[in-house]
Amino acid sequence: MPSQPPLFDDDEEPPASAEIVRKHVNAVAFMPRDRKITLLARRSFNVLLHVAQRQSGTDIYRAPLSEIINLSRFDSNNYELLKKTLKQLMGTVVEWQSPTSGEFDVWEASTLLAGCKLIKNKKSGAITIEWSYSPQIREQLMGPDRYARIALDVVTQLRSHAAMALYEICVRYIDNPSHLTARQHWRWWRPVLTGQQDDPSRKPPEYRYFKRDVLAPAIAEINALSDIEVRGPVEHKGADNKTIEQIQFAVLRKPSATRAVASRPSAARELEPVDLPLIGRAIGSGLKQEDAERLLQEFGPEALSAGLDSLNKRAALPAGVADPVQNPARYLRAVLPGVLKKAAAPAPAPSLAPAPAPLSAVPAPAARARPPVVSAAAEAPRRQARWLDEWLRRAREALRQEILALAEEERAQWVQQFREHLAEKRSALLKRFDTSGWTHSLFVQDFIRFYGNGTRGPGWDKPSAEQLLELAAEVGDSTA
Repeated sequence: MPSQPPLFDDDEEPPASAEIVRKHVNAVAFMPRDRKITLLARRSFNVLLHVAQRQSGTDIYRAPLSEIINLSRFDSNNYELLKKTLKQLMGTVVEWQSPTSGEFDVWEASTLLAGCKLIKNKKSGAITIEWSYSPQIREQLMGPDRYARIALDVVTQLRSHAAMALYEICVRYIDNPSHLTARQHWRWWRPVLTGQQDDPSRKPPEYRYFKRDVLAPAIAEINALSDIEVRGPVEHKGADNKTIEQIQFAVLRKPSATRAVASRPSAARELEPVDLPLIGRAIGSGLKQEDAERLLQEFGPEALSAGLDSLNKRAALPAGVADPVQNPARYLRAVLPGVLKKAAAPAPAPSLAPAPAPLSAVPAPAARARPPVVSAAAEAPRRQARWLDEWLRRAREALRQEILALAEEERAQWVQQFREHLAEKRSALLKRFDTSGWTHSLFVQDFIRFYGNGTRGPGWDKPSAEQLLELAAEVGDSTA
């Protein structure tokens, strides 16, 4: 069992650019009891808690609804959906517990919100939201003595409840000397990550499907979008030494993410007149003004300008080469850390090649054809193809390393499944596979694809536009 995480010092503040939720360790592992907890509900709970912790001496918390919507990245004016989410928070009963067994002796259950109210100003039309928490949990939420630091800008980017829940739990153990979360039975992890209890009327799920359908996608999402790296699951067998029972996760900070955060200007930076043309340019590229200002404050004018250049190049790609940019602010948030990283890279050493000879010493060359001039429009699809090839190479290599890291028994199961797949296709190479195995050059790529389809699902080898943009920011226009 990993050692207890240390108590955090209230005087130890995060960077000024960070929005932090101090979340009691009992509140990072919701155990739902009567209904499913959705991604939007969990995200809204975190935002409301963050705002409430800035208000003291009150049992009723208030804020402009626009602030809650902006912090939640609620990309909709559908107030009925927002009301439905708030009602879900008031109607969802959860058990409050720490992932570390035995850390606290008190069991508690409560709804996520005790009450909520929306008040519209008849004159201005502005809407204020009021909310409260039940007395059983309010003290823990407002003044936690042991808590996890949850980065609000990270959890509002995650796109699945499983990724958000796992991220919050892993952050809670980030400073453990072992870098390991607590160990729990995998059936404990399932409702905590999925946000719902298993249906007792249906056959209990198997661990391998939980790992494939929930754990693997959540880990991949966290590693792609957050400031930490999650590895695992670290599996522990039961008394029979065969069946996987308990699992835990290894968690590390990303050094690159730390450097990127440290290099960002403070969020307190005031906008200056020189910034206004850049804000106007961002709005012209499809961003909302508040998103443009937030990105400018977080990343600085040089990075935002370069990011807008990349966004405009991306939008200029021919139809069919890349999907349209649906949310420019989200794409920029994905690519700007890479822009900062590229800008911070040391300049290449000067060339030591000898100076060219004077023109008089160079014999006149025979007439030769000039190389064809490649237009920017013609080069764009080629760059896109290079980025795609490099992304696929990295994705396949990551899967290969994952296969090699599997327990021998589990890897043997995948090999057997792949052999059955070859047999069903009546492959003429079946005997060669039996003698040479999956690592042979004839089979390795097909086996990696087979494993990827089984663990990630079809489409794992098709990068999203965000993923391609992140790679483009890293490798630039050079050949990857």
